[in-house]
Amino acid sequence: MILLRRLVALCIDATTCLLLYALLHYGCGFDRSKLFVLFVLLGWLLFVLPTISRGAGSFGLRCMGLGVVDLSGQRVHVRRASCRALLSLLSLALFGMGYALMFLTPRRQTLHDLFTKTQIVRDTSLPPLTPKTREATENAEEAEEAATEVFSEPRAFSD
Repeated sequence: MILLRRLVALCIDATTCLLLYALLHYGCGFDRSKLFVLFVLLGWLLFVLPTISRGAGSFGLRCMGLGVVDLSGQRVHVRRASCRALLSLLSLALFGMGYALMFLTPRRQTLHDLFTKTQIVRDTSLPPLTPKTREATENAEEAEEAATEVFSEPRAFSD
């Protein structure tokens, strides 16, 4: 099941990158030299910062309820997340063979996961972002706010 989630997350992230590229190139009219620098910087912001944050993964991974951790299950630090992001380009440059390794390894690791000693896990603290979970979260937040209002107001009791 995690394999399917990971493939969907990869498609979400790839679509995000393609849309960003199209926006910068065609929408803003950046030439290729400026675009490369912007794309590297924005790629770091899109993949490294979310990986080291509480969500522990890119937009696609977070949408699928997955996260990046090291082999001991701990959150990934900046250096490891940066190396992982750069090495993911190597996985792509090898005609996707780096990603194909996830079908062959027991922990479903890609080439960049193997090099950086990371793995993708189901993040139980972060449910998949679906309309049902979004609605349930909103309902729970509303109920919590209502309960806070009810119990925070002082009330006079009469006999």
